[in-house]
Amino acid sequence: MSQQEQDFKKSLEAAQAWILAVQERLKVNDITQGPREALEARLRETEKIHQMQHEGQLKMDIMLVAAEKLLQSGDEELKNFVTTKVKELKSLWDETCTYIVHCHSRIEWVWLHWSEYLKAYEEFQLWLEKQRCVLHVDLEHQLDLKEKLWQVDQQQVVLSDIHSQGALLERLLDEAAALHSRIQDPSVDLQAQQKLQEDYRDVRDRAKDRLALLQKISDDHKIFDSNVKEFQSWLLSKTRELTELAGQIGTIQNRLQALKILDDSVACEEKTLQHIEALVDCVQANTSPAGAEAVQEQAEELRLGWQRLRQALCEAQDGLHCRLDSHSQYLTRCQKLGEDIGGLRELLQGLDQELDESQEPETSEEKMVGQWRKYSEVRRTLVGEDSQVDLLKSQLKELFRFSEDSRHLSDDVLAVVKEHQSVKCRANRLCSESELELRSLLEDPLIVFSRWRTSVAQVMEASSQVTDFSNSAMLLQTIQGLLKDSVQLQERLGLLQDKGDLLDSVFGPEKSDGLQEQLSTAIRTREQLHSQLLQRKSQLQVRAGKPGDGTL
Repeated sequence: MSQQEQDFKKSLEAAQAWILAVQERLKVNDITQGPREALEARLRETEKIHQMQHEGQLKMDIMLVAAEKLLQSGDEELKNFVTTKVKELKSLWDETCTYIVHCHSRIEWVWLHWSEYLKAYEEFQLWLEKQRCVLHVDLEHQLDLKEKLWQVDQQQVVLSDIHSQGALLERLLDEAAALHSRIQDPSVDLQAQQKLQEDYRDVRDRAKDRLALLQKISDDHKIFDSNVKEFQSWLLSKTRELTELAGQIGTIQNRLQALKILDDSVACEEKTLQHIEALVDCVQANTSPAGAEAVQEQAEELRLGWQRLRQALCEAQDGLHCRLDSHSQYLTRCQKLGEDIGGLRELLQGLDQELDESQEPETSEEKMVGQWRKYSEVRRTLVGEDSQVDLLKSQLKELFRFSEDSRHLSDDVLAVVKEHQSVKCRANRLCSESELELRSLLEDPLIVFSRWRTSVAQVMEASSQVTDFSNSAMLLQTIQGLLKDSVQLQERLGLLQDKGDLLDSVFGPEKSDGLQEQLSTAIRTREQLHSQLLQRKSQLQVRAGKPGDGTL
C-alpha cells in the first residue's frame, strides 16, 4: 500500500470517527423532556456541537484532498473504490450536518418557548399578587352616595381587568399544555395548570364579592336618599295644604274636619319616618364618620320637620276650636289630653314592667350585657318621650285659658309627668348600676393582673437574696402559684381583648381605646413576668440542690 493510500485511509477513518462520535452525542442530547436545567445543558451541548462543525468540515476537506490524489492515478479499481467511499462519507456528512442543525434548532425552540412561557407566567403571577394585595385592603368608608358610586365604578374597572386577564390565562394554559407534551415537566403539568386556574378564580370571585358588597352599600344609601327626598317632598306638600286650609273661607266644622283628615294623614306617615330612621344604622355602618353624621342629621331634620307640621296642625285646630263654643272646645281638649295621658301612662307602665322583668340579678357576662342593653333601650325610649311630656304640658296650659276647673286634668298631667320622671330616673339608675357592674366585670382581669403583678414584684424581690435555704421551698411554692395564676390571666386577658365592640359600647370609644392600650400592655407585661418567674424558679431549684452562697 502506497503512502497516498495510507493517507486516504487514515483521513477517511478520522472523518468517519468524528461523524459517528458527533452522531452519538446528538442522539444522547436529542431529548426535550425533563427539567429546565437538563434542557439548558443539552442546549449548550448541541450549541458546542454546532460550533464544532467546522472541525468536521476540516476533516472532510483533508479526506477529499487525499482522495483527489488517488483519483489522479491510473488504477481504475482504486479510483472506483475511492469514489464509492467518498460518496458514502459525503452522504453521511450531509446527514450529520442536517441532524446537527435540526437537533440544535429543536432544543433551542423548546428552550425559547419555555422561556417565553416563564416570562408570561411570572408577569401573570405578579398581576395575581397585585390583585390579592388590592383585595386584601379593607374597604374605605365613603362620605356620600356619589363617592360610593365612584367606588363601585372603580371596582367594576378592577373586575373588568380581571375578566380581560382570562384570555391571557387561557393562552398560558394552552402554552403549558403544549410545553408539557414536549418536556413532561411537573411545573407545567395538569396539576400546575389547575393551580393557576384556581388562583385566578379565587381572585376573580373575591373581586366579584367585593363588587356585590359595594353595590349593596351604594344601593342602601341610594334607597335612604330616595326616601329622604320623597319624605321632604311630602312634608312640603302637606305644609302647603295646611297653608291653603288656613286661608279657606267656610264653616269652622268643615275646616276642622279637613284639618283632622290632614292631621291623621300626617300622623300615619310616622311609620315612613320610622322606616327611614331604621335605615340610618345600616347606612352609617358603611359610611365615613363625617358622612354618618350627615345621615343622622338628615334623619333628625325630617323628624323635626314632621313634628313641626304636627305642632302646626295642632295649633291650627286649636285656633279654630277657640272660635267654637268654649265648653265644646274645652271638652274636646280634655278628651284629647286624657287620651294622650292614657297613651303615655300605658307606655310608661309597659316600660316599667320591662324594667321589673329585667331586674333579676345576673351573674353571667352575656346576661349582664343583655340586661344593660335592655335598660339602655328603655332609657332611650323614655328620653324620646320628653317631647310628648312637653306636649301634654302645653295642652294643659291651653286648658287654663278656659273658665272650667281643670284641676283633675292638672293632677293627671302632673301624675303622669312624675311617673315619667320616676320611670326615667329608675331606668337611668338601673342602666348606670348595670353599666357599673358590667364595667367592673370587664375591668376585673386588669385589676386581678395589677394585684398579680404586685405579688410577682414582691416574690422577685424576696427571692433575689436567698440566705435561708428553708425559705426556698416556700418561695418555689409561691412562684408555682403565681405561674398558675399567670396562665389563667393569659386566658382572661385574651378573652377580654376579643371584646372590642363590647368595650366601645360600654366605655365609649375614647375610654375603650385607653382600656385596650392598658390591656395590650398588661398582656406583654404578663408574658415578661411569666418568663422571669420561670427563670427565677429554675434558679431557686438549682440553689436548693447546691448549698452555699445564697445570692442569686
